[in-house]
Amino acid sequence: MHSRIWTSLVALALLSVSACGGGGGSGGGPMPGAASFNLAAGLANLSGSTVTANLTISGTVNGFEITAGSGQLSQSAAVAATFSGAPASAQTTMLSGTVSTSEFSNLVESFSIVQYDSSTYALLGLDTNYAVPQYVVADSPLEFPSTVVAGDTGAIGIMEVYDDSLLKDFAGALNINYAVHVNSGSPDSVVVELTEQYVDPRNVPGQVFQYDYLLTAAGDMSLLSLTVTYPESPGIPMDTLFLSVQP
Repeated sequence: MHSRIWTSLVALALLSVSACGGGGGSGGGPMPGAASFNLAAGLANLSGSTVTANLTISGTVNGFEITAGSGQLSQSAAVAATFSGAPASAQTTMLSGTVSTSEFSNLVESFSIVQYDSSTYALLGLDTNYAVPQYVVADSPLEFPSTVVAGDTGAIGIMEVYDDSLLKDFAGALNINYAVHVNSGSPDSVVVELTEQYVDPRNVPGQVFQYDYLLTAAGDMSLLSLTVTYPESPGIPMDTLFLSVQP
């Protein structure tokens, strides 16, 4: 059986940080008179809380359909820390669980620690650990927009991935983007889609992680689901994992 990283805790942490932001997004085009929402405030509220969520996991692993899968996501409230010698805030996210197919069962385990600026809440970088430690750093602080409406799309920025804490062994990059969708039947909320596209050092696209969050007009934000798509590679078929938060 070929091994694969099950989920990107890079994104799980990244998409749970508080962030200050500029204006609204661009791209798909907002609906005339559409209500606006504060994405930065939603992420800030999420980062200030301790969160525990039970997950249902489905999809495929190495081409085999998952017959049973469950997990738990836990996130601590942010605490004071340092990043590159400067004051920062750190937040830890952990994932655990199991998945089974007709051929095998696997344990899902990983964690990450995100670092962001203590005064502006812009994302600085993070440490992750699945099979091996990795270090992810933004060239400049990444800010989330403070005003978005349904139809907005935009780029948050790019983060570089390294296999060593000295940031010498380059392992690729993460492209972070967002899109805002109408939440049918609820004008007081939208669905925010946050995606993370990994590219390897040769700039070949790899796995894609898509997070769907519910964002309310009051600034409350909660995770709905995570979809992970692994492209086909030699000896390993394309796989898609669906992780849904249980009500």
